[in-house]
Amino acid sequence: MLVRAKFRVMRHVVEWNKTVKIEFAPVGPKHHESEPDGKGGWKSFHTEHPENAAFWSASPSGEASIGGLTSTLAEAYPVGRYVYIDMQETTEPSDWALGSLTMFENGSCIEVTLRRYTPYSSVKINIHNRGAHAPFIDAMIKAHAENKLSTWSVAFTLAPDPERVYDGS
Repeated sequence: MLVRAKFRVMRHVVEWNKTVKIEFAPVGPKHHESEPDGKGGWKSFHTEHPENAAFWSASPSGEASIGGLTSTLAEAYPVGRYVYIDMQETTEPSDWALGSLTMFENGSCIEVTLRRYTPYSSVKINIHNRGAHAPFIDAMIKAHAENKLSTWSVAFTLAPDPERVYDGS
């Protein structure tokens, strides 16, 4: 089963070996953006974003990073842009594997981490709405119970830019 998460590019970090690591954070329910107003102040945009709200309600916290990128490849993911992260268990050879699975005591949250070690990259998602991703969670739990290092296909794809609406602030 394919699971899609939506994150935002937060920053590019130049590593010691001159490769670039991109760090992502999950989307919130609204799109926030600011720009200079030309008068020494800032113009803010806070737009209702139904798609972001839907992603946020299913998995409102987590983090992701991809490393070992050339600066040219990293430029394809500008800071501030939204990115879909598609994850799917696969029988094909893959660098991505289940890194950890944490089920919190009260059952209200499940934390899933997928990792790639060469170059190091990870996707960690805290899923608060289990019903939103039940087959994905079940596949993770099964792999963990069988002590199986399952392989995953993970793809990062740019999402469309949201429409900007000036809110007057």
